[in-house]
Amino acid sequence: MPSGSLNTLIAQFDELLHRLEHARQSVKLKASINVLTNWSSPKKFEKDLLRTYLDLESPSDRSLLNGLYIVAIASFEEYLRQTLINAIQLKLQRSRNFSDQKIELIRRNIRSTSRFILDNESESDYSKIYEACKRLGTCIPESTNLQINESAIAIITKIADLEKFFECLSDIGFKTDWDVLGRDTNMRRCLKTVGQRDTEKELKEAIKTIRQNRNSIAHTGLTSSNISEALFAYHLEILQNVASIIDSRIN
Repeated sequence: MPSGSLNTLIAQFDELLHRLEHARQSVKLKASINVLTNWSSPKKFEKDLLRTYLDLESPSDRSLLNGLYIVAIASFEEYLRQTLINAIQLKLQRSRNFSDQKIELIRRNIRSTSRFILDNESESDYSKIYEACKRLGTCIPESTNLQINESAIAIITKIADLEKFFECLSDIGFKTDWDVLGRDTNMRRCLKTVGQRDTEKELKEAIKTIRQNRNSIAHTGLTSSNISEALFAYHLEILQNVASIIDSRIN
């Protein structure tokens, strides 16, 4: 059964595609208004409304697609972060004994919490730091009420760090990697590949391209990249498949 995080991501992607289609149809409607409207018939406020709409400058296709692209990547990255949090919480639901958790998770918790404390020590409100310290205090071998600072661990996750995401998930106790993604039939269908190695190669290239597009837009502005509607939909399909596979390994 899909997690709430995956359902949220799918809904967000569907909304982005809907907004793109709405914008496309709006442009068509705007181009047809003069032909469809009997200007001698409408009342003054209706004419003013129509003229106001016609005077509005439609966003360029490039600006619109680039803006939606950035939102899509941010949604995917948030899914990755929430997945790490969910995975840790699932492990702790099964057991809060220190001895039942992987030592890699324990050490990652200590490192991530220490980094979080150092990064936030200049804040005037110390409540988050106090809570982090309280949780870290349970991270000792004799503990039977282990608490993990999952939000601190999940801070690292972004599309540029998929390998780090896989490592972190493995430290928690769930295995997902490029091999797992390459074996998935839906991923092969999406990428139009046959073998596992070809799928892995194509997927890595696709993720690299997505990362480059995201960086290009973020660093040089909404008009810098050249993303088509077809490419936008294709990249969303790839990311949704990646998220679905990850989700199936945990839930």
